[in-house]
Parts: sequence; structure tokens; C-alpha cells
Amino acid sequence: MGGRSYYYEIPVFYAFLFIVERSFFSGQFSLSQSTPSPYWLGVLLFSLRYGVGAGLLSGSMAAGLSMRGAFSSGDLYLFEDVDFYALPALFILVGAASGAVVDRFLHQARSLESKLEEQREKIRSVLKELEVQQKSSRAIEQQVVSQMSSLVTLYQ
Repeated sequence: MGGRSYYYEIPVFYAFLFIVERSFFSGQFSLSQSTPSPYWLGVLLFSLRYGVGAGLLSGSMAAGLSMRGAFSSGDLYLFEDVDFYALPALFILVGAASGAVVDRFLHQARSLESKLEEQREKIRSVLKELEVQQKSSRAIEQQVVSQMSSLVTLYQ
């Protein structure tokens, strides 16, 4: 599913959010102060698309930008409160948890695809065997018909 393209997609996404924040919201406001935080979009988007690795990376970047927003707005007293770290930790945990669920489903899907391919291969081999048996059945029928006609000719 896209390999490891999330290594550049995630930073580009958060760089875009940072540029939007700096361009349109000047002053003391940061996107991390809005509710719900727009950083959730990246956490959920990338963890649900790519899995646990992307979820951890996206959650970490969202947590870092969230804490940077508090730092740049001058609310340094927030860093002294343990409750302040709940949202950044939640970004990471939700990214990892939703990514783990997606990884499990992706693994299950791959397993089912391999089983499906095995079944298709079995069907192909059975069809080939059926074709061979039909050919041999036709040949035997021709032999039987030919011998029957010989017997009928002899009998007449």
C-alpha cells in the first residue's frame, strides 16, 4: 500500500498546516488551540491509511506541533501542568492504536488473498484434470461405439 511514502507525506501535510497557521492566523492564535485540533486529521488519515508506523510518526508530529503552538503563544506555564501532556500523548496513542488495528486488517486481507490464490490454483488444476478426463472419456466412447458397430455388423 504505497510502500513507505508516508515518510514524506506526513511531514508535507504538517508543513502545510504550519504554513496555513502562519499565513492566515497571525498573532497569539495557533491551530493547537482550536477544538477539535486539526492535527487529528493527519493522525487519523495516515494511521488508517498506512498502519502503525505512520500512526506513530503522524501522532508524534502532531504532538510536537501541538506543544510548539503552546510554546510559541507564550503559554509556558502549561508545560508545568501534567494535564497539558494528555492531548499530545493522545495523538501518539490514537495514531498507534488505530494503526495497529489497520495493520491487523491488512495482515488478515493478505492472508485471505493468499488463500484465495491457492483455491484458484486448485480450481485450475481440477479444470485441467477434468479436461483430460473428458478427452479420455470421448476416446473411450469412440472405441466403444466403434466396437459396438463392429458387433452389429457381424451380427447382421
